[in-house]
Amino acid sequence: MSLIISPNVKRIYNNHFEKILNYTPNSVLKYYDILDEKVIVINIQNEEYINYLQNQFNIWFNYFKLKNLVENVSITGIKENMNDGQGSSRYSTNSPKLSEYLTDILNSFNLNIRADFHRDYDSIINICKYSKVSDYFRFMKYTSGGQHYPHYDTDFIIDRNTITKYSLVMYINDCEDGELVFCNDNRPPKTEMSFIEKDTSDWDRQVKEEEILLKIKPKAGMIVLFPHTLCHAVLPFIGRERNIVRGDLEFVKT
Repeated sequence: MSLIISPNVKRIYNNHFEKILNYTPNSVLKYYDILDEKVIVINIQNEEYINYLQNQFNIWFNYFKLKNLVENVSITGIKENMNDGQGSSRYSTNSPKLSEYLTDILNSFNLNIRADFHRDYDSIINICKYSKVSDYFRFMKYTSGGQHYPHYDTDFIIDRNTITKYSLVMYINDCEDGELVFCNDNRPPKTEMSFIEKDTSDWDRQVKEEEILLKIKPKAGMIVLFPHTLCHAVLPFIGRERNIVRGDLEFVKT
């Protein structure tokens, strides 16, 4: 097992979810339109599959916790800012098997997701199309009091023609609170000269009820997909555990 440093947390290489391809869960798809973007929710309806997810999550999380490889992340998602308050604890890993399995689930719905492909060294904006679920995942545990202030996710450049554009959240257990919410970000641009470019910096407070556009309650086996460009937050969680797998969707130029 080797370690390399990735943003905020260590990345651990191992054999997560080697047997997951044995399960073929029943799935239900829903779309939600928010600010001209689509949030996609897939509900897995297979008790055996969900039990397997929960068992594997707990085994691996406890193992890496004993190895002192689970790191705390602040309320703003950065481990160096723990004085801001407790967000979650997590570790990162590459899991080709989990990537393959989730990609198969998404492909069963024939998702036709497209996005703009633009980087600093590109002279034009290209269109890119969903390709697969990235094999890089973050395994995250929220305990009582954990939350995450409103923020935007970041594109991760895989190579010159491949980039992440959508976030993936898979819930491991049911929760009565700690909802994922999408926020109406009415903050002014960063400067007067950048009236077109919106402020995508992290918020320094939790979202207010009147700023919430959509609220999703965690349910075991649920997968939520949404563009990195949507502002979102995790509301305060007061239960025992809120366990999730966080991933991304890869897009390629068309």
